[in-house]
Amino acid sequence: LGRIALAAGAHGLTVHPRPDERHTRHSDLPEIRSLIDDEFPRAEFNIEGYPTEDFLLLVEKHQPEQVTLVPDDPAQATSDHGW
Repeated sequence: LGRIALAAGAHGLTVHPRPDERHTRHSDLPEIRSLIDDEFPRAEFNIEGYPTEDFLLLVEKHQPEQVTLVPDDPAQATSDHGW
């Protein structure tokens, strides 16, 4: 779906890799990074999430162009408030 969105003109892709991987699997991140690097080098990769140590390791490993810190509890069903 990311390829379709980028081919249709999206400026980038945003993922929110939660600890339970209910939205994005951690194994998706290298594929998305490669897709952007290889096929859509002008697109932006944004990883968003709560700044835990594990989250920061994912950010370091996959080097997104942008990181968005999300003030939610890892057990929350969705982000519905700020800090």
